[in-house]
Amino acid sequence: MRRCSGIKRKYTESDDYVPSSTSGNEDEDLVPRVQRYLGKFKRRKLWTSEEKTITRNYFQDEFSMKRLADKEKIKKFKERYADLISNRSVAMISQWLEGEIAKLSLKEEGVPEKRPRYSTPEKEILEKSLEKHSLMGSEPSKKELEELIDSNDILKKRTPNSLLQKFKNLSKTKNKSFCDELKTCYISVFI
Repeated sequence: MRRCSGIKRKYTESDDYVPSSTSGNEDEDLVPRVQRYLGKFKRRKLWTSEEKTITRNYFQDEFSMKRLADKEKIKKFKERYADLISNRSVAMISQWLEGEIAKLSLKEEGVPEKRPRYSTPEKEILEKSLEKHSLMGSEPSKKELEELIDSNDILKKRTPNSLLQKFKNLSKTKNKSFCDELKTCYISVFI
């Protein structure tokens, strides 16, 4: 027995065969050997809208009860729609169902799917009102951030923690750009 990447398999004389390429490129010689041990390389295909709607309709009970379907039901679904879902395995279907159920439960809890980005006015308000902290190199307190949210209607959707994180990120980028300016000034003086 010969061991390759943790997989046991019988050793045969054909394992010693290394195909020689006509181009003399060693990378081309390596591809058949790697594919023999790792299998075929496949790209992940996105779910089409037709696949999604059929799957959602078939597993409607699971979505309403927020539970995963058992393997037998998924196999029956795969047999019924074999022409449409031919390239999806039972594990892939189960994983997609799990993700969709998780998204559905998050929607019901009121959690937005994506975090909204900070608009330019939000950034400007944050920079102007917390300018003393950025100059001193300190962080604003939670109370200051709550007062800032209460005083500005634009920031009503934000939490104090998210404002603090944005303040830290803004101060990092400002410090970085300031350091870059100093480096260029320093270099230009000595050149």
